[in-house]
Amino acid sequence: MWNWVVQHESDLIVAAVLATVFALIFGVVTGLIFEAFEVGVRIRGYIRRFKNRLAERSIKRLRARIASQRAFRDGIATEVGLILMTLRVVVLMLTALAEAFTLFFCNHFSPLREHISKRLSLTLDMATVLALLVSLLAGFLGGWVTSIKTKEKSKARVKVLDFEIAKMEDRLAELTNQRSAETMPLPPEFPR
Repeated sequence: MWNWVVQHESDLIVAAVLATVFALIFGVVTGLIFEAFEVGVRIRGYIRRFKNRLAERSIKRLRARIASQRAFRDGIATEVGLILMTLRVVVLMLTALAEAFTLFFCNHFSPLREHISKRLSLTLDMATVLALLVSLLAGFLGGWVTSIKTKEKSKARVKVLDFEIAKMEDRLAELTNQRSAETMPLPPEFPR
């Protein structure tokens, strides 16, 4: 086995570089798909509901959860939501640009250049163009999202959070009433 590794060292280096490049491409494409279809929003929603359900078991946890939801709601209602959305778009653009420049460097200036075939070189060039297009698309998408959608979505999200907080407060009142009824002393004629 070691002899094979020594004899095919350049093939292994090319394979490692290609694996890294494809991992970067797959990561960016998966991230774009998650953002486009709002998969992350749904997953975060399920996690939030699960945390709310867990918090309903204890008055102390429920109070802490209500406080954290209020803080989250107050953060969304301000301009911070717009700033964070813009930051996400900028990070996506920078990641796509870094991937494009890495692919371009690996294809044209790398010591691996002599081991890369014409077909692979063309593939790397196409992947570079694709990464640059993703960066450009992210820029346009970011401009559109931050100018049109953010205010409407944040208002809708605040309404959803207000509803969830009201529901948790009702549950807190219910639990508090149950606890006070359990600890209230009964008259002597009513045995427990």
